[in-house]
Amino acid sequence: LEDATAQRIQQEFISELERYPQSIELHLNYGHFLLEHFQLEAALQQFDAVLAHNSQNVPALMGRGLSFFKMRKYDEAAKSFQAVFQQEPNLLSAKINLAITYQKQKQTEKAKGLWQEIAEQSTDAKLKHQITSLLQHDESNE
Repeated sequence: LEDATAQRIQQEFISELERYPQSIELHLNYGHFLLEHFQLEAALQQFDAVLAHNSQNVPALMGRGLSFFKMRKYDEAAKSFQAVFQQEPNLLSAKINLAITYQKQKQTEKAKGLWQEIAEQSTDAKLKHQITSLLQHDESNE
């Protein structure tokens, strides 16, 4: 890791996980810490440790998807985000992540359909405007 503070925090996580190896929260928090510091393989290990106990844990599935996305493994990222979407069909962040992943995979129709769903579901005026602009831009490029 890049600095002494991050290294100290990592050591604290490791120490706590040695004391409490079954702690779902510790694995999730450490996984997200590693994800933020681009330790992507290590982050996946933490999320997989959670999923070994509960294969439908939404935060672990989301972390797994984000890790794969950052690794540019878009097929794996899509699978993870789809699994989140199955557990929490109205979770906007899962839909947004999946739509962006579809775009990276050049699956424009799937992405467009999700963006439309997100725009309909969201109560955030700024997000709706951004999606509308995105969809209009995509139509003008077809």
